[in-house]
Amino acid sequence: MKKLCLIISAIFITHFAFGQQSEIDSLISLLKTDKNDTTKLIHLYFISDLSETIGNYPDGINYGNKAIDLANVLIKNTKNTYLINTAKKYKAKAFNNLGLIYFDQSNYAMALENHFTSMKIKKEIDDKYGIATSYNNIGMIYFDQGNYPLVLKNYFASLRIRENLGDKKGIADSYMNIGNVYYRQANYTETMKNYVVSLKIQQSLHNNYGISLCYNNIGNVFYKQGNTLKL
Repeated sequence: MKKLCLIISAIFITHFAFGQQSEIDSLISLLKTDKNDTTKLIHLYFISDLSETIGNYPDGINYGNKAIDLANVLIKNTKNTYLINTAKKYKAKAFNNLGLIYFDQSNYAMALENHFTSMKIKKEIDDKYGIATSYNNIGMIYFDQGNYPLVLKNYFASLRIRENLGDKKGIADSYMNIGNVYYRQANYTETMKNYVVSLKIQQSLHNNYGISLCYNNIGNVFYKQGNTLKL
């Protein structure tokens, strides 16, 4: 049964990657006729984003940098506020994606540099959802490095913004992430508090995947405490 599950998983991953690559190829084809405008900028960003998803980091970096270069040109050559904000939005997204790529490669210095640049642009255009995401992504890097005070600082910053926005899914994710930090520190009381809050929000959203993840993590806490009766 285990072997069958692994085969099915491998088939799914291969199918997913093939679908993503097909979408990338379609977007690259569109670039041939795209003008140097926001449409091309968006296409460049999505190629970078999809490339990161399938682990094609060289293309992710290449098209991400092309998106940033085009965004700079568009910002410089127009006085239209809407176009400037759109260009800045996707410039920030491109930097964010580069941060994810470098994080995947464990290049933490470059990951932080790109995430901080992304956040700075998001603050310029008052993209609160994006700012919350940046704080979360920066927290992930510090989590990997084991710098828990900075992890919590960034995760709580992300949580506060998501609470002000009423972003319930984001709030649930933040509580889960904060719980993970306390779990890593073996502070199981605070871990459980945050997991339970996340679980209640996931249940209110009827998010079955989130609910199952919460129960799994809560089970891990009981296991660490030797309380197998509640597993």
